[in-house]
Amino acid sequence: NNQILYNVIGLQMHATQEKSVFKGNDFIGNMETAINDTPGSKIELNEWSGNYFDEYEGLDLNRDGIGDTPYSHFIYADKLWQYYPTLRFFYGSTVISGLNFLAKLAPFSEPLKLLEDGSPKMRPNNAQKVAL
Repeated sequence: NNQILYNVIGLQMHATQEKSVFKGNDFIGNMETAINDTPGSKIELNEWSGNYFDEYEGLDLNRDGIGDTPYSHFIYADKLWQYYPTLRFFYGSTVISGLNFLAKLAPFSEPLKLLEDGSPKMRPNNAQKVAL
């Protein structure tokens, strides 16, 4: 039940080797929801459930408060600045934004799935504390 609000990087994973559990958190207003700065990390071990992501674009047709499709966060050209710190100077630049756009439109490499929450919340878990 953490609130990760208005950061450049909401969650930075570093050399993940063991399972971590992320449940009931609110990710709001972050420029990047999550990054992984270590190639070869075992990020697939992490468990994500019941988190709110302000960038989630799914639907809740049965109105149970949980999205009908999983929330997935991929990185495309972002791998460049995440894995090579000297390139962070270009973060947010039109060059990186353009590469990300092109990579999503016509991927030139396999995007990396950083996380998947199978039951994303449609509203913040801590709505009374968050001023949207």
